[in-house]
Parts: sequence; structure tokens; C-alpha cells
Amino acid sequence: MRSVLVRLVQEGYLTSEPNRGVRTRSFSLEEALAVLEAREALESALAEKAAERATEAELGLLAAICEEMSASEYVESEPAYTQLNRRFHQQIRDSARQPVLSGFADSLAYPLVMRQYRDPAHVGPRQTTLIEHRAILSALQTRNRDAAAAAMRHHIASGRRALLARAEAEGEPSERGRTRRRSSRP
Repeated sequence: MRSVLVRLVQEGYLTSEPNRGVRTRSFSLEEALAVLEAREALESALAEKAAERATEAELGLLAAICEEMSASEYVESEPAYTQLNRRFHQQIRDSARQPVLSGFADSLAYPLVMRQYRDPAHVGPRQTTLIEHRAILSALQTRNRDAAAAAMRHHIASGRRALLARAEAEGEPSERGRTRRRSSRP
């Protein structure tokens, strides 16, 4: 167990403080945005590869996921919707058949960033998520590599902009020279 904790500290997922123990690391706004920018680049490259490599069966799975998301979109079941979102992105990674890019995408601290910056007052997904997923799917189905990459880039960038807008509204400090009130979030 100790070796697992040491590895997670080395990889930047946890922080260790003498006499205080180990805890999930906290990300500055700039670090969070950098993680999302990296995810944008990696996932758009994976979508481009998936456009040329996905089988018809894999495209069918992506379409089925979108249909499930549509059915649960207005149901207050954020965990189920979030799980479908993860399956959608994972299926694209699998369909890309590019293990190096997938490995880099998996190594990002994206889940930790999203957990830290999640808006507790907002229940449910961003309203445009399903529309963006359908645009990605359409580009994949037509085997349009450039459109698949652009649609994925737009999708991830939308999430980044939403995070930035929330952080600015809450007064997160930024290295971009803006003065904002500080939130009480740790």
C-alpha cells in the first residue's frame, strides 16, 4: 500500500506532508487550464485517428451511447450521465487504436481537476455536451478526420471555458493579471 501512495505522490496525484499525511493535491486555476489544454490536444488527435480506424460496430456503440445520453439527459441522474460521457470518450480512445496517445490522455489529472472545480450548485452536465458528442459522432461516421478533430477540440474547449467562467465568477486567483476575489475552496 505504501508503494502505491509513494507512486501517486511521484505522479502528482497526491501530496504528502510530514505529520499531516497524504491527500489529494489541489490545482491552481492555471494548472487546471493546462491539464484541459493538454486533454484538448490529445483527445482531438485521438478523434482524428478514430475517424480513420473505427469499425462500424464501434461507431454503432458510440451512437448507442449518445442515444442513452439523450434518454437520461433530462433525468436528474448525473452519475449515470457522467458514466455515459466517460464511456463515449473511452470508446473513441479504443477506436483510435493509438495506445501512446491514449496512455498520455489517461495519465492526465483530469478527474482530479474536474472534481476540484466542479460546481456543487450545478446539477447535471453542461447543456451542450450531447450536441457536441453528436457532432463528434457525425464526423467519425463520415470518416472526416479534420472534422472529428475540430469537433473534439471544440467539445473539450467548451469544458475548459466553462471551468474558467466558473472560477472567475467565484474569484479564483489567476496568473493572467486579473484581480479577483478569492473563493473559500481549498
